[in-house]
Amino acid sequence: MDNYKLTIDNIYWERIQLFIEGHTDCNRIERKKLVLRNLTETKEVEANEVKVEGNRFKARFNIAILDNGNYLPSGQYLLILKKEFEHIAHINEVLLNPSHYDLDDEQYEHYHSLETTNDKNNFLLKEFEYQFKKGGNSKKINYNVYPKISKEVNEFVLDVKFNMLNPKTNKLIVKFNEYKKSYNTKSYKLRDFLFKSIFNTTKFFHLKKGNTVLFTSDSRAEMSGNFEYVYNEMLRQNLDEKYKIHALFKSNI
Repeated sequence: MDNYKLTIDNIYWERIQLFIEGHTDCNRIERKKLVLRNLTETKEVEANEVKVEGNRFKARFNIAILDNGNYLPSGQYLLILKKEFEHIAHINEVLLNPSHYDLDDEQYEHYHSLETTNDKNNFLLKEFEYQFKKGGNSKKINYNVYPKISKEVNEFVLDVKFNMLNPKTNKLIVKFNEYKKSYNTKSYKLRDFLFKSIFNTTKFFHLKKGNTVLFTSDSRAEMSGNFEYVYNEMLRQNLDEKYKIHALFKSNI
């Protein structure tokens, strides 16, 4: 496995164009595929342009057209370099040092009043936050992109959020949507209960074997992402001769 370390050195905006500059700890970057992927692995978008010079890179993301001509949806996105293995980008420690910023007395005092390191880091990274409106002067949809350290995964992410004014809707449609949401919630809880029950029951039949590997997920339709890399690595090491490898994914999501 290659030991790339992908480091983000700078973030800046030119209107709705997001630029991310950084480097790796290797002499040069062999492949130029940089993507943003949300934490649920349901959305992945590739940079519009990547320029590489030695071990340094500059990626450009046009937020307005990243999603097949649409704005990037809400969610938290990791920056990933895709090679034989995937490498998650980390923020340069320089950007987490308050001396790197021109803080006034009030900001400096507020920074030191924050209790956790994560809160302090995100206070500094708020310097790179950007807000814009779909359609320029539209008051209907406001987008906010906030580079931060995610508390969920303790990794650098782009936290994308948008606020949409509630349109006038038919009361019957509202009731239907409420019923649909309630049904989906109950359906998910039932499927989750059944999935865990089946797993907890059947695992006892395999305790003594210890030679079965199951790749399974209820949020993807095929072998992909890190699952695929682990699977391919097992095949490379001929572990399929020692273990019975199975896969179980949803046919549709």
